[in-house]
Amino acid sequence: MNKVTILMVFCFFVSTLLQAQRNEDITPQVRWVYIDSSTNYPEDSSCSVSSECATNTICLGLELTPSYSGNMQSYTSTWLGTCPSPVFLNQQSCVMTSAQTNNFFDLCEGENSIYLLASGQSGDFPVTADSSYIVHTICFEWEPGIQFTLQKEQTNADYTWSPNGIGAEEFQHIDQTLSRDEFCPECRVPAFAGGINRPTNVGITTLERGNEEVWVIAGNNGFLKLESRTKGFVPTRLSTAERNQLEAVEGMLIFNTTTDCLEYYDGTAWLCSTQCY
Repeated sequence: MNKVTILMVFCFFVSTLLQAQRNEDITPQVRWVYIDSSTNYPEDSSCSVSSECATNTICLGLELTPSYSGNMQSYTSTWLGTCPSPVFLNQQSCVMTSAQTNNFFDLCEGENSIYLLASGQSGDFPVTADSSYIVHTICFEWEPGIQFTLQKEQTNADYTWSPNGIGAEEFQHIDQTLSRDEFCPECRVPAFAGGINRPTNVGITTLERGNEEVWVIAGNNGFLKLESRTKGFVPTRLSTAERNQLEAVEGMLIFNTTTDCLEYYDGTAWLCSTQCY
């Protein structure tokens, strides 16, 4: 073998390593995650959807964690789901220029299952081993109380994505049970319909009622009654760091200026009320 041949072989080997390098300690996998306003899409992603609990629109993202570093050129992921399922609205690839976007089949009546194909072709998306990327989204009209399980579709062997320079790599599908109520917890409490009626003794109003005492006690079982047609109620405003210095008790309410969220303490943790409606 002459020097030119050796140099050409060496250059080809180096080029292949630069195109795709594998971390042997990582198991490549994909799973579905809930999409909200804080979701970080990849740079130059074509996706911008977000879930809206108030309209029962829930979006899921296909999160891919590769074992290779390189440029991903395509992906294919097939799933079976249990019934009943939420109503399919749309799906799209976030990183590929060509994708099949209507491969959700509701087979609940005949086969008691749903079939979902998430795929993307014709792209050159850079990935780093052990980093996670939202590569695909799917949105549903999802009513409260409905949950379903998505798992790997066993009869189709094409569970691969293609990093530039290595062909294809199989990845592990993570089976999941998904629930609209898990993402959008209900915060509504049934109205008081009986029991002890105790008068409200303290009230503040900006309206000229004439007999404020009668107005106050007209609403039972309250500790404090407020009324205005020109002003709003402003709870204590604290940053996350300031909030964490509190000796919190169950039911405490603040507005978090770090997260721009009305938060309440449930006795264990601070919860954001923006997911409630």
